[in-house]
Amino acid sequence: MSKQPVLTYSLSGHIANRQGESMKGLTVKAFDKDLLTPDDPLGQATTDDRGNYAISFQKSDISRQLPELFGPDLYVCVFADDQLVGESSIFWNAGEQTVIDVVVNLTVSDAKKPASRLNFDQVIKSRAALADNRGAISQSIFISSDEFPEAEIAVIPVEHNQANQKETRYEIRINLKNAKLGVRTTPPPLQGKFLEERFSEQQIQEYDKRFTAFIPDHLSFDPHPQKLVKAFNRIPDRLQKDLRYNTTIFNPDQRQVFQDTSYPWSAFGRCETNFGPFSGVMIGPRHLLTCNHGIDWTPPPGYAADWLTFTPAYFDGNAPFGSTYATHIYWVKKDNNDGFSNGDEGQYDYVVLVLNDRIGERTGWLGTRRYTDAWDSLAAWWHIGYPGDLNSQQRPTFQSWFTMNGHDDQDDAHQIFFHQADVFPGQSGGPMFGFWEGEVGPRAVAVQSWQNSTTNGASGGGDLVDLAIRARNEHP
Repeated sequence: MSKQPVLTYSLSGHIANRQGESMKGLTVKAFDKDLLTPDDPLGQATTDDRGNYAISFQKSDISRQLPELFGPDLYVCVFADDQLVGESSIFWNAGEQTVIDVVVNLTVSDAKKPASRLNFDQVIKSRAALADNRGAISQSIFISSDEFPEAEIAVIPVEHNQANQKETRYEIRINLKNAKLGVRTTPPPLQGKFLEERFSEQQIQEYDKRFTAFIPDHLSFDPHPQKLVKAFNRIPDRLQKDLRYNTTIFNPDQRQVFQDTSYPWSAFGRCETNFGPFSGVMIGPRHLLTCNHGIDWTPPPGYAADWLTFTPAYFDGNAPFGSTYATHIYWVKKDNNDGFSNGDEGQYDYVVLVLNDRIGERTGWLGTRRYTDAWDSLAAWWHIGYPGDLNSQQRPTFQSWFTMNGHDDQDDAHQIFFHQADVFPGQSGGPMFGFWEGEVGPRAVAVQSWQNSTTNGASGGGDLVDLAIRARNEHP
């Protein structure tokens, strides 16, 4: 007796977002709807570059519990990083060939997840410097004087022995005449702009393609920080039971101190205001991302905020790319400067500042990207900051491959992200960032904001990206 031919069904379709863009790399799972028994899984596929998928299955796949009297009752679910992002209606009594298209509420950047520890070295590659690293650096000194000061500059060679090799370095000594001695001076206060009207989702996606990271030709690109150094812990290893300590380190402490100045590590640096030092990162040629609560919001009349200085790649007082100061600031909601994250302040704990010069052309910069909850629990995030417990905020530390989870009840435009990366005061303002396959460099999605005994909090969302867009458009 001859065998009956196996009946094979073919299911295909196209996955797009509400803007009509084809969605690559999403997982499509097909099911047969059963009214009395659990739905039958029929297979899965990943969307290709054009957003298309195809799944085939046999009649036996739809007859596991009860026999089908007619055709299968098909529907598909669409997933991004194991999170359901779309579902079709049910196609009752489907034929041998069925087409099911689905529109998902995602953007292209949402669907493209950051690189993880498992695939990082395969998709993120190092790059040697493309040009000589000689260039100009600048540092500003502010003095008080009744008349125009006179400056005398002396260049003094200094012999330096390191690892039995002689190297000539140079001291640049500046003598300023007519300065008022004993008079304290600071950089000027900041002009600023409050974010009132937000960009549309479509506009943000357009800027996402334009405002990517930048690697200067004179810097190499190394996705792993090199030149790791020993940390000197400034808090005791053993805590006394009757004392309280201002720290949230989840043992074992995974932070590592480094002094690398290749890209992207060149773009991170130390900020300083009236409140002391904290952390920040370059996100444009003269644009700095940091935390809101590090800003002194009590400036002289007529200004938005008081002064801020920034030194990229700061290490033991050294400024290998020079240093600069801010002139303008962009914010959503001002921190009340009481030292705590009160009410909804944790949702808005980020600012973008415009710097006095284009120091980012020497350091490079990160891109920015709106965080999506599709990335929750994805161990793909990095953080860099200047903690007070390790080396007294004189040296940067990094930590990698931790997860973040966006607050489920908060708007994606401005939300808290919970995490358990190790943080200590001084790391505030340092970015949470990730790497994406096929992109020039990493992108920042949030900044470190607050900590308590059970979890730590970062702050970000669409408003962070909006501030970056406006600062770069209005002060290119």
